Amino acid sequence: MKTFFIFAFIFAFIFLYIFQFSFSFSEKKLKKIIQKNKKDTTNFHHKKDTTKLNHLFAKETKNFIDLKIKNNKKIKIICFGNSITNGYKVGTTKTVKNDYPSELEKLLQKKYKNDSIKVIKEGKNGRRIDQALQYLPQIIAQKPDLVILEYGINDVYSNFSVDFFNQKMTDINKKLKEKNIFVIIASPTPILTPQNEKVWELTQGIYKFCKKNQIPFVNLYENIEKISKENDIEMKNLLPDKIHFADEYYVYLAKIIFEYIYF
Repeated sequence: MKTFFIFAFIFAFIFLYIFQFSFSFSEKKLKKIIQKNKKDTTNFHHKKDTTKLNHLFAKETKNFIDLKIKNNKKIKIICFGNSITNGYKVGTTKTVKNDYPSELEKLLQKKYKNDSIKVIKEGKNGRRIDQALQYLPQIIAQKPDLVILEYGINDVYSNFSVDFFNQKMTDINKKLKEKNIFVIIASPTPILTPQNEKVWELTQGIYKFCKKNQIPFVNLYENIEKISKENDIEMKNLLPDKIHFADEYYVYLAKIIFEYIYF
């Protein structure tokens, strides 16, 4: 009888040890799975390759603006794009007060100590590159000195190819150049949906197009991701609806463009 109790005690001890170990292991494994899934849902937006696209022809852009202001004491810039340029306010039909064109104007006026520098917003929610080409006469009619083009996200969702996009961009650039209007092309910004892979592919296509045709190019895509990391801002907070910026973060677009020119 005594022997029975000894064996029962040993068996119970072994059983409890194995159960505790299994539970601990399962708990750790579960935590890893949860953490992995959490990471996947917040960080899958990052592009899969390690390609770095430099800004293009920043010096030429700065020289143009400097000369224009020196000779005319003023300059008119039009930011021509989609809802990102428009400053769409997430969850509403309104726009934010600090859209990137208005913030860029402030930065330029402060830089040159000149209130005659005007940055005009010509953004429209949902606008694609083909629609931009149709609307272009109304941009030209305003007689800008410089136009910043920002398109791509809606074009990806419309399944436009890189070649189709760049052909329309060729037509737009040609028409602007014919009127002696300086052109800057800004890449699309990253998004937090599976379509982001195509946005990145388009960004690379735009970069190659600009490099080949010697058109100034601003890499918004990678610099937004860089700002997210450097400032410890989760992309899901930066882009609360997975595409558009939270109110306080549109200013980063203006800073990227300004620093592209002057740093």
